[in-house]
Amino acid sequence: MRICYIANAGVIHTQRWLKFFVEAGHDIHLITDNYNPIEGVKIYDMRFRNRYKPIRYLHEKLFPYRVRVVRKLIDEIEPDIVHAHYVARYGYRGALSGFHPLVLTAWGSDIYFNARQSFLSNRLTIYSLTKADLITGDSKDLLQAMRKLSAPEDKLVEIQWGVELDRFDSVEKTNWKRELGWADNPVVISTRSFKHFYNIDVLLKAAPLVLKEVANAKFLILGSGPLEGELKQEAENLNLRDSVRFLGAIPYEKVPAYLKDSQVFISIPSWDGTSVSLLEAMSARLPVVVTDLPTNREWIEEGVNGHLVPIRDEKRLAEAIVHLLKDKASCLDWGKRNRDIIEERADHKCEMRKMEALYNGLIKGK
Repeated sequence: MRICYIANAGVIHTQRWLKFFVEAGHDIHLITDNYNPIEGVKIYDMRFRNRYKPIRYLHEKLFPYRVRVVRKLIDEIEPDIVHAHYVARYGYRGALSGFHPLVLTAWGSDIYFNARQSFLSNRLTIYSLTKADLITGDSKDLLQAMRKLSAPEDKLVEIQWGVELDRFDSVEKTNWKRELGWADNPVVISTRSFKHFYNIDVLLKAAPLVLKEVANAKFLILGSGPLEGELKQEAENLNLRDSVRFLGAIPYEKVPAYLKDSQVFISIPSWDGTSVSLLEAMSARLPVVVTDLPTNREWIEEGVNGHLVPIRDEKRLAEAIVHLLKDKASCLDWGKRNRDIIEERADHKCEMRKMEALYNGLIKGK
């Protein structure tokens, strides 16, 4: 089938999704405003082409211009189906293109945050959800949030981004712990971005409390974002120079090696959809500490395969980390349980095959 996606080409989740359908033999096209080559995908840049920056900027910010471009490109591509990822941006354009069958995939922040930013954003989100022929989300909580925005019940389907399990079964041995001088130290790892709602500062505030109980613990913080400078300064202010390392944004293919040799994974946002970072940590057989959010409760049961802690509570976070660092039996048992959960519920290839079947059903229905 010929599938036209409207999405951000620079995001690894988009790239993984499209890669599956390319390898499955489908004709894949991508309309984007963030050009990034993806093997086997024909990419169309919706940005306005003009050598004068002020004119180009104005055209790119004009919403009707982007809608016209998307309509024209879809007419040129002549797809069997159009699938827009991220409702609050690309989904608007997909819905306003008038093409059917149309699939929308919510990513989380587009529904939890963007849909509440303004009256216009709210109306466009509702319009887009009601115009779609199929809507996917990666958690029951996210689907419920879309129901509240008038998404039709019979069009909602839970599809996971999933984890490529073989990436965690064939991890190349690395010496990153030895290179950091941490060969004999237990490591607490975070791979979330440096944005306010991910609460990396709370992890830093919890670190001194952990170190009082487990003096040789280390904290590895992977990622990047607008708060990088502030977070590094916070670590300095807390005298964590010897216990915390910021390694920046690690290439996607190298993340499994860091997870594999860590002991505890932390993900403590104020709100979230199903976190792929969390699923990857579970796939790597790590016990986890996450904030007590509806979506996280779909994956983590307190005291069974991880700890659920209140939002922005460094004391409870520290207590949960200390328990796991001291109780190696729980670490091992919970890690194995997490891997079983991922194999059963979040295998990337299985989820994409479900999506492929849904595409076929929509096309036949057309």
